[in-house]
Amino acid sequence: MNIAKAKKSLLRFGKYILAAVVLVCMFFAFANTYRLNHSIDEGNRKIILNYANQVAYRLHDMFERVDISLNELSSKFEETSGHLTQEELLEQLKHYDETWSMDASGLMYENGENCLSDGAPVLLESEISLRDVLSYSEKLNISRQNIDGKDMLVFAKPCRTQVGGQTVSGIFSAVKLERLEEFLGDYGYGAGSFLAVTQSDGNNIWRQGEDLPYGTGNCLLDLEQMDVSGQDSVLQMKTRMSVSMDGTISYERDAQKYYMAYVPLGVNYWYLLVSARSDSIDLTELSQQHFFISAMLVAVILVMGLVGIVYLFQRNRSISYHNKQLQIATDLANQANAAKRDFLAKVSHEIRTPLNGVIGMISLAQNDCAKRDKCLEHLEKAADSAQYLLALINDVLDMSQIESGKQRLSEETVDMTALLEEVKFQMEISAREKGLSAETNAQTLKHRYFKGDYLRLKQILTNLTTNAVKYTPAGGTIRLEIGEAEKDDGSKVVFRVE
Repeated sequence: MNIAKAKKSLLRFGKYILAAVVLVCMFFAFANTYRLNHSIDEGNRKIILNYANQVAYRLHDMFERVDISLNELSSKFEETSGHLTQEELLEQLKHYDETWSMDASGLMYENGENCLSDGAPVLLESEISLRDVLSYSEKLNISRQNIDGKDMLVFAKPCRTQVGGQTVSGIFSAVKLERLEEFLGDYGYGAGSFLAVTQSDGNNIWRQGEDLPYGTGNCLLDLEQMDVSGQDSVLQMKTRMSVSMDGTISYERDAQKYYMAYVPLGVNYWYLLVSARSDSIDLTELSQQHFFISAMLVAVILVMGLVGIVYLFQRNRSISYHNKQLQIATDLANQANAAKRDFLAKVSHEIRTPLNGVIGMISLAQNDCAKRDKCLEHLEKAADSAQYLLALINDVLDMSQIESGKQRLSEETVDMTALLEEVKFQMEISAREKGLSAETNAQTLKHRYFKGDYLRLKQILTNLTTNAVKYTPAGGTIRLEIGEAEKDDGSKVVFRVE
């Protein structure tokens, strides 16, 4: 009798132990699922935010190029104040449109009137103020306007000049909003996804892709009527956008999960929005696989009990391995994104200097066309800058080398005198534009020829002198010195930019 009672007690105790084991295993299974899903959610948010930042870099590059071109045009008009007729100014604006692929440009007069490059008067949809600018740079005004029935992005710049007895207060150029899609390229994140430029209050300025289902024209109002993820809120998004912070938000639409990233553009409190379906982001497939496997694990645990514990431990090791693989894949994706951002910055930074040299020398050659020797000298310098520009383009467009970090340095004979002359030429052009003086000194250089990579050296010295010009106030001096230091096995060159 006691043995029977002991067996029953043991069986009852075994059932309790089994139930406890099953509950503990289920707890660990669901906790593990939650932890991995949280990690995948964070990975998806990082991917969509990185993509939004890449698109924002493209827009910044566009704004910077327009700013530079309008600066040059404004300086040219101010230098010829009172010497050109209105027809001559408008003819130069037409040439500017063709050169920079603008859809429209025009003059802004002090009396409030405006006219296009074809001479036709134009009434802008909203007033452009060049005094209180909330834009990409200190003096560039960017706004959305309706010109001749077409929605355009208008860039305006102050310009004080006299023409025909009237005072010009500014110049402007414009591109059609629909061309932003052409500039930014295709957006391939699937149905329901979109790119958009909005104001900080959510009102749409431009959109590429599908509209949100409620069609209010305001992304924040549309999101308030949708099922937003529990960890996010539209109020939080509004608050972050009001203080120019970026972020992400997750919502559901037609039983499909979406991620949206918002990034400030630094232009009139505008924001770039990027929305993508979760199943179009690579990490989501791993999440679906994990849910299926976790369901099987729970079923096996309920049937097999203690056997399920062993299996769960093995599965935890497998999940840890997948997490490591996921982290490696995310790091590789981030490295690729960083390389592409560096590529865009490098292209816009390095190509601009020799291109300005080409433009400047051609302009000088035009002015000195009657003087054959001077004209040939200017054209030779323009050709040197063009060759340097071509070498930069051929080198920097090799994306595979940039992403893999396997760019090679060549070893060739470098003529330091020729190198100094070419860098000096570029430096003098940049310094002259900003009202600076430029000096070079190679008195301590004993030898003329050294071994090295000519293109890389020129790139480095050009970047250093360009930055020196950028951060030196007007009236200052930029100095480049090339010296020589003794080594046990020869000599080395020492460059100094001050």
